[in-house]
Amino acid sequence: MRKAVDSGELDVLRLESYRKLEHETSCDGLSGKAIERKKCERMFKEVGGMKNARRFAQEHNKHK
Repeated sequence: MRKAVDSGELDVLRLESYRKLEHETSCDGLSGKAIERKKCERMFKEVGGMKNARRFAQEHNKHK
């Protein structure tokens, strides 16, 4: 998809819209708690997941 955006074949806004719809449909049928868990996993993916984010927060709070 990145190639299509770079070449101008696919508009960036359309790709973002597609990804948003893809995320919304992946949550169909899930409970509120499951949706929140999935959202957190997505948010903290860059730091290695929720466990690493919790560990970082705990370490950060110890230094205060």
